[in-house]
Amino acid sequence: MLREIDIFGRVGGEEFAIILPETGEAGATIEPRFMRLTAEFNVRGGLYTTIIAEYKTVA
Repeated sequence: MLREIDIFGRVGGEEFAIILPETGEAGATIEPRFMRLTAEFNVRGGLYTTIIAEYKTVA
């Protein structure tokens, strides 16, 4: 999912950020959606993990 140049980290209690260098607006839109779907289907200890918000900033 993430490339070697991508940066992922926690920025708050349950808030995370991903920096996607060398990625256009279309790629920055597709990546979070794919990661959200992956997280929704990841089952741990009988509980589903769901991300409920997406934010995109193109700089």
